[in-house]
Amino acid sequence: MTPGAATPPSPAGPARRPLLFLDVDGPLIPFGPVPGGHPTFRTASANPLLARVDPAHGPRLKALPCDLVWATTWMDDANDCVAPLHGLPRLPVATWPEPSELDERTWLRGSGTAAEDVRR
Repeated sequence: MTPGAATPPSPAGPARRPLLFLDVDGPLIPFGPVPGGHPTFRTASANPLLARVDPAHGPRLKALPCDLVWATTWMDDANDCVAPLHGLPRLPVATWPEPSELDERTWLRGSGTAAEDVRR
């Protein structure tokens, strides 16, 4: 390549940051037994579970070298209820198609290992 020449575009397109798919129930709202109970934080929400959202996680999530996407049954409610508690902007929401009858039969048949089932 000639010095000073433009770098040819990658056949795969421009480089993209990795995606981090965030769930809410479990990772951001902890569940399960904890000696002494879960720590709680101040929130204006009437939903008592949202008091378990640790606002310190927001700066950590924003500092990650990736793009954040909600992947949760909260869907866009995560933007309205959870993101503000973390100081996060509105994030894209992953939506999944409803499984077809064929998908369900394939999953139930399985191959014996989860990794092989996912590849199908």
